[in-house]
Amino acid sequence: MNIRRCFEILEIELGASLEEVKKAHRDMVFIWHPDRISSNKHRLKQKAGEKMKAINAAYEYIISFLCENGNLWQVATRESDDDKAEKPASYQPYPGDYSEAANYFRLGIAYGEAEKHRQAVKCFSHVIRLNPEDANAYYNRGIAYNKSGSYKRAIKDFTQTIRLDPNYAIAYINRGYIYAELDDFDQACSDFQKAYELGNSVGTEWARKRGLCL
Repeated sequence: MNIRRCFEILEIELGASLEEVKKAHRDMVFIWHPDRISSNKHRLKQKAGEKMKAINAAYEYIISFLCENGNLWQVATRESDDDKAEKPASYQPYPGDYSEAANYFRLGIAYGEAEKHRQAVKCFSHVIRLNPEDANAYYNRGIAYNKSGSYKRAIKDFTQTIRLDPNYAIAYINRGYIYAELDDFDQACSDFQKAYELGNSVGTEWARKRGLCL
């Protein structure tokens, strides 16, 4: 279960406040609690019980997430909904505390799961500002850039990932996919081969199925 799916189960918008989440949970319990269904309607009662399990699991997941990341989540959500006005380069809506890096990283993952890739980029960029040597942050920002169509930036981030961790096989593979998409097959095959040497054959298998890197 991911954060996006949890909000969908409670039928509220991604980024809702803690109070909105609690209200939604109360509403869903009122509608779906098995005790509201007659005991002789066994099928409906069982269905309601299964629904309540999903509702409670989603609610607990969101509450846990917001307790850890609540302020960051709300600030990032408000910022992402207001992309019409570009912020100056010096603008920093978050505290520059290194201890916050893990929270931004989790938030970036959540936005990625929700397919909000521009917001994910912002979160991973902040992780990188806090910890410029974090290979995972560069890799995940590369994924977000790739999914938003910013291929050159994605390549740059995957390259930085590899510089920081030369054994990061999946970074070679994802960079190879982009090179192949850009018709730079020599670079793509080189990356797939390097990943293969590191023990990951996904890229070479993908290439062979398409008649590449033979």
